[in-house]
Amino acid sequence: MRGPRDDTGAGDATAARSRGGRWHALLPLVAVLLLAALLRIWGLDYDLPYIYHPDEPSYVIISQQIFKSGDLNPHWFHFSSLLFYLNAMAYWPFYLAGHAMGVFASPADIQPPLQLAMGVTRAPMPAVVLLARSVTLLAGLATVGLAYALGRRWAGRAQVGLLAALLVALSPAAVKYSRLVTPDALVTLFVLATTWASLRVLRSGRARDYALAGVFVGLAASSKYNGALAGISLVAAHLLRGGPGAWRDWRLPFGALCAVLGFLATTPYAVLDAHAFLDGVGFEFHHYSTGHPGMEGHAFAWYLGYLFTTGGAMLLLAAFAIGRGWGVARGEARREVLVLAAFPLLYLGFVSCFAVRNDRTLLPAIPALAVLAAGGASLAWGQLVSARSPGWRMAGGALLGALLLLPPALATVSDSRKLALDNRSVARRWIVANVPAGSRVAIESYAPFVDPARYRLQAFGRMIEHPPAWYRAQGFDYLVFSQGMYGRFLDDPQRYPVEAAAYREFFDGLPAASIAADPEHEVRIYRLH
Repeated sequence: MRGPRDDTGAGDATAARSRGGRWHALLPLVAVLLLAALLRIWGLDYDLPYIYHPDEPSYVIISQQIFKSGDLNPHWFHFSSLLFYLNAMAYWPFYLAGHAMGVFASPADIQPPLQLAMGVTRAPMPAVVLLARSVTLLAGLATVGLAYALGRRWAGRAQVGLLAALLVALSPAAVKYSRLVTPDALVTLFVLATTWASLRVLRSGRARDYALAGVFVGLAASSKYNGALAGISLVAAHLLRGGPGAWRDWRLPFGALCAVLGFLATTPYAVLDAHAFLDGVGFEFHHYSTGHPGMEGHAFAWYLGYLFTTGGAMLLLAAFAIGRGWGVARGEARREVLVLAAFPLLYLGFVSCFAVRNDRTLLPAIPALAVLAAGGASLAWGQLVSARSPGWRMAGGALLGALLLLPPALATVSDSRKLALDNRSVARRWIVANVPAGSRVAIESYAPFVDPARYRLQAFGRMIEHPPAWYRAQGFDYLVFSQGMYGRFLDDPQRYPVEAAAYREFFDGLPAASIAADPEHEVRIYRLH
């Protein structure tokens, strides 16, 4: 018979083995998170000290104003306010460290970006932009980790969670918008968190899970208004759990109340400055309904095409998991699949109703599709395992993995490599070397940054705001065009015949001083005198 000392030693050894086993099980997840971090850090500073994305400078400036002034009203509501508040909070350690080193005497010493036109910006303090991008990067990494947790919880298998996390880690859209100061990674995180909490509601029905899901819905809407659609996951879980009488259950309105409180706690000026809030929401609705040049037409087909070309077999395997869950599974398994599928299906249908379509709009649906695809891959693998020949199992598994993982991996690597090849930097150096100081220069949106202290500069949204003769009469020496603006019209002359013809008048009638060409960021510089 063992004494107390022996029992304690055995218990310690068992606990040590248990801890070691848990750490060993987490190593694959750590590897996936490390991969996700490396892909997102690669290119995090790709344009600095310049800022190429058209929206980032405004978001950085609004967050700085909140931090410097203490005025929590962003005075801008084209999307909601959570991103601004998180970035404003991030300035505190940044400022305190700078103050301790003697860099900042007051918050006013943190310099905002200098924006000449849309997509034409220079950051006097690149570290400020990196700080804001790092906040977004953390949201992107948290989404990868949450995809693992959701996949594992749903399937009861760590392998499904790991595959879901890997799909999100490799997703081109998820990587791209984890590098930028935009709300897209943030809304994606809270949409997925809502799905995770809704699965808890389905399984337990506890009031605290309703509260958690509701708060996440509110935070998703407070990241970007379209995040409010995440509430469909909570509604689906409630109805599937409660059956026909679920509408009379107090827990659903309780969850809705938590959603409202979560939204107002982080976008309070939706009420306190309601007029500006409604104007901002109305502007965005009108914008997405009427169109954005270069991002419009055949939305549903475009979204499906994007998912197929960048997601490989993800969409097919997600559809397989949904179909299998609906047609074969019974009881709890079927209900869980419906909760997971509720948001991406509703959301895809909703955004396909608008004229504007782009990858950032689709992004919130991608992690849930990744989780479903991981489940579908697990089902497909189960069919392969039943094959008699080990060779067939190995070949089938390799093919399945390649179809699922190679397309997003290759697309992400390609996108990341292109960041360093942007010809705006080439054109900017050409201008400094060849355009005499003091020359009168006109630029349009998305052109390379031209130093306003060196040249007599004027920026235009589109160079075709005036005909070539007008620029000659105004004494301009050089005109700088960017494919980021003119390309959207020349690529679709049937939709934009007037604009395409106006640009052709410039390009056919003016002598080119320089053309820095690449497939996506061509810059054309024309000399007038």
